[in-house]
Amino acid sequence: MDCAFAWDAVVLPQLQACKAKLNIPLLFLCPEDRPDLIPHEHPGLASAFIFTPFTAASLRLSMELAAAAPSPYSWYTQHQEDNLYIKRNRRYQRLPVTEILYIQASGAYAVVVTKEQEFTLAINLNTLEKALNNPRLVRVHRSYIINLENIEGFEGNTFFSGGKMIPISSSYRKQLVQAFPLIDQKGLVL
Repeated sequence: MDCAFAWDAVVLPQLQACKAKLNIPLLFLCPEDRPDLIPHEHPGLASAFIFTPFTAASLRLSMELAAAAPSPYSWYTQHQEDNLYIKRNRRYQRLPVTEILYIQASGAYAVVVTKEQEFTLAINLNTLEKALNNPRLVRVHRSYIINLENIEGFEGNTFFSGGKMIPISSSYRKQLVQAFPLIDQKGLVL
């Protein structure tokens, strides 16, 4: 967009709507000798400026800067790992990861268990585990993924979560137990 036209009362609202709706970087052409055309009252609208006359190198640099500019949705996207959206009937329901106690395999299905309800998903546990990509949800057995934040305790090869005993495979046990600070009854750190 040419800076000479960008701040026009008609063009400006269209640019703002375009950036908000499409979430694309906006590059502005600006004559090198007219820095007064760079707006200070609309910060964040321009992802980068290309000063004319420009070279291939300066054009490439401006495009790289625009592509690297954070999206207005980047915070939201980064924090979506804190939620799952589970389809119930025709509607997707948000389920905060903190509410998940564990996920259990049930044949070709996975059952997500919270304190209040269970959700049966038509997806196997391996596929779900890869899709979750959340450090709080950890595979502990071929049939279980647990939420580390909701473990009530453990004994031997068993975790306790939501009143349920969840087996721990020996291949996962050592790594998982090391993640917890352990203190015995005598106050000794194990």
